[in-house]
Amino acid sequence: MCSRCSQGTVFDLPPQNCLEDGRGKARPLTTTLHSYPKEGGGQSRPSSSSGGNPSHLNQATYDIPSLDPYYVQYTESRSVFIDQVSNPVTTCRPNYFVTECECGRLPVVSGCGKKTCTFCKSDLGMRRARRIMKRWHSLMRVINNYERWPKVTYTVFTIPEELRPNCLSKKWITEYRRKAWLILQEKFGAEFCIEATHPISEDHPKIFHPHFNFLWVPRKGFSNFIDLDVLQQSWRDALEYQQPVDVWTHYSNEPAKLWKWSQYITRIFPEFAAWSGCVRWYGHIPKLPKEKGHICPVCQQYIRLLGILLPNARAMFLEHDPKSGAAPPGIKDSDIIFFKQKNQANEYAHFG
Repeated sequence: MCSRCSQGTVFDLPPQNCLEDGRGKARPLTTTLHSYPKEGGGQSRPSSSSGGNPSHLNQATYDIPSLDPYYVQYTESRSVFIDQVSNPVTTCRPNYFVTECECGRLPVVSGCGKKTCTFCKSDLGMRRARRIMKRWHSLMRVINNYERWPKVTYTVFTIPEELRPNCLSKKWITEYRRKAWLILQEKFGAEFCIEATHPISEDHPKIFHPHFNFLWVPRKGFSNFIDLDVLQQSWRDALEYQQPVDVWTHYSNEPAKLWKWSQYITRIFPEFAAWSGCVRWYGHIPKLPKEKGHICPVCQQYIRLLGILLPNARAMFLEHDPKSGAAPPGIKDSDIIFFKQKNQANEYAHFG
């Protein structure tokens, strides 16, 4: 036990491994450094305080291991990875269309619809999430006036740090994705799934962190519960990787949770759109009836596209606060540039 340690803390270190700083307090010397950094974290060497220079500092010897060469190389290459998978982004100038149904006339904002557009990313992600929720709703059953939603499993496969340089190639990322799907299909009986590949994590957006997000439903006779040890071992065998791997899984049949998962995995990354690609569907996907048009959820009538809203009327709607309780300003015929032909209206119809 070190007699210099404050607050009665006991360290299993000899007295020479405890440094006294300029404030008269003692602190333990960290003699162990990780060979590989954690996500978003760096490594730091213990250094003497700037407040003083203890006399016994030069008399002690410290066995501090040197940094692993891979750690230095990978840390320097992180920004390079991000640059290699990124692509130029755009920002479109949206149009404001006027729609009409039995409820009245309303403006609808419509952009270019490109995945590289920073303005359209929220709308595109919401469309993808709605398509997925339609699949879950098609599997919903009503028993004794109670809605029973399907049990959906959310599984995440993360690529280890040593293999992440391979993910710069589309060939390798496609192969890793295929192996992850085969694990769910052959080991755990997945019937169909929706997959979205993310290049970064939500907590560390500047670090290249490729991982696969799977929302899937098992076949009859298989459980949604997954043994995490079996999942980890299967992922290691598929990658031919001996070190521990990072996987995560959870299942739920709550509509709110399914909607949250669907929104999360369908996020759009404009700066990595070329690398991420589209949402992928695997297995026997349930078919949905083809919709003839857009139907208003209030009046249950078809929504008609009339034309483009003029700038003066557009400014009135932008100044209107929906939370104020006041009715939105009405749209007159003089505020609309009507489409002359039906084909012209369909050409500009990107909403829905």
